[in-house]
Amino acid sequence: MSAPAEITSGMFFFLLHPYVAVGNEPFLKAYRGKFTSSALPALKNIQKALDAAGLGSEIKATVPCYLQLPWLFSASI
Repeated sequence: MSAPAEITSGMFFFLLHPYVAVGNEPFLKAYRGKFTSSALPALKNIQKALDAAGLGSEIKATVPCYLQLPWLFSASI
């Protein structure tokens, strides 16, 4: 089984960036948990599709996260 065209057409990009971002910081406090129940299933589905295409060992799905750690930054900056 060969990889779908949607995946192979972007192969050069994936060689440089072996991660696929799922969501746009879905765990931000500002979202109040709105995306919590859908982020993990989406992540699993994307990784499963990469695995099925034979790319799972080379490309990993990840969820971008903002740590929201204000104590790391000084108020005087």
